[in-house]
Amino acid sequence: MFTAGHSRETFKAAIAGLTRDAPHTVLQQTVFPPQSAARVIEWSITKRFEGSAFIELLCVGRDVSTHAVEKKELLARAIRSETESDAKSAFVADIGHELKNPLNGIMGMAHLLQCSVHAGRETGYIKNILAAGDELQTLLKDIVDLGVMDADAMEVAREPFHMSDIFEKVGSLYGTAAIDAHKPFQFHLERSCRRLLVGCHGRIKQVLTNLLINTIKYASAGTIQITASIEFPTRGEPTLYVFVDDQGPGIADEDKSRIFKRFARLDGGATMPEGHGLGLSISKQICQMHGGTLIVEDSNRGGSRFRASFRVSPSQDNVLPPATPLAKLQGAALGLNILVVEDNELNATFMKQILGQSGASVSVAENGAVGLDRILKEDFDIVFTDIRMPVMDGIEMLEAFEKCRAKSHKIPQFIACSGGAETEDGPSLRSIGFNAAVEKPVSIANISRLLSDFVAGDSANVTSGSL
Repeated sequence: MFTAGHSRETFKAAIAGLTRDAPHTVLQQTVFPPQSAARVIEWSITKRFEGSAFIELLCVGRDVSTHAVEKKELLARAIRSETESDAKSAFVADIGHELKNPLNGIMGMAHLLQCSVHAGRETGYIKNILAAGDELQTLLKDIVDLGVMDADAMEVAREPFHMSDIFEKVGSLYGTAAIDAHKPFQFHLERSCRRLLVGCHGRIKQVLTNLLINTIKYASAGTIQITASIEFPTRGEPTLYVFVDDQGPGIADEDKSRIFKRFARLDGGATMPEGHGLGLSISKQICQMHGGTLIVEDSNRGGSRFRASFRVSPSQDNVLPPATPLAKLQGAALGLNILVVEDNELNATFMKQILGQSGASVSVAENGAVGLDRILKEDFDIVFTDIRMPVMDGIEMLEAFEKCRAKSHKIPQFIACSGGAETEDGPSLRSIGFNAAVEKPVSIANISRLLSDFVAGDSANVTSGSL
């Protein structure tokens, strides 16, 4: 363990010992920021060689402070355990955390390789390594949770939260994966659920996350609907319900109780991805700890509906939830006609889904030539266009529009979207005719800001930046 008090020579000596045959090492360093708690940083360090010549040093630092704290807590529980069962459970949880250290090194190396390899079969190999690493991280987390639950040491916090915040976080974390799988999310927060609540929002988010990961893996293509509502009884605490509906293939009646048992897995055939059978079991236990339950039933959409329930309390301070980017976006562009010019099908689907939340009518064109034809024939209020596309790019499309349009033709607001360096040069793009330049990946917050500025008639203040 290296600390902030050690000299740089300690690190230099470790790096100097790396060779072509043993080019990688993992070091841990404890740092003490001013006026802040100590942090544990794990460094994954690799020397790259061409032949016998050293060409570069690749370093990735990861903050593993949380893992270190959790490890200490689990060790403390093991010491306090008075029965063999408690000691066994703490041991299992501790082993899970010990395994995270080498896994962090593996994932760090894979990310380094991903940064240095840009083409060829190796990119596919790296993608597979990262996917397997993600699965292993999920399994380790579930093992730790099992150990904590069996030791009866899982804490249930009671703190104020807004359900809209949980929706926003899981949408941000897993929305892209859902779109990649052609199963985009659709969130609905009933009015009764928009007030400030008191409960363990971290565990509620964990249950919803497990349900969404399972649905992305196993459901058929189609929209995944996530709904939250509250039931207020005449006596006792209210019950928060979270529903996750998919579009198939559904779960047989005889399997609807079995899937909540530990390590239970359904036989979905050779094409069905395998799981480890812990996520649903843990999620049901969490719901039961909150005075609720987790069940699965048939959905009226032809698939399955998971229903998770939790006992919560309404906050005495009925504070309105902060306006999340998604909440700001909803209904922000009613009546607007928007065109998305994008050659990447997944990016186009994402933009159409997000912009559709604003109430606008959204169309998609697969390249600049198709986009130009649509703009000349129809009246659009806003055009979001990629810069680099086959056939005709975004800049060529805008220049052609300026030459071909009739004087009486409505001029839409043109917003340039790109993952390249073009978006960093906002003034140059403005001189061509773009009203704004934004960088991919596009965020809900900045789309909301752009639409709000347009509706307010303040498009001149929409500056280029990262969305």
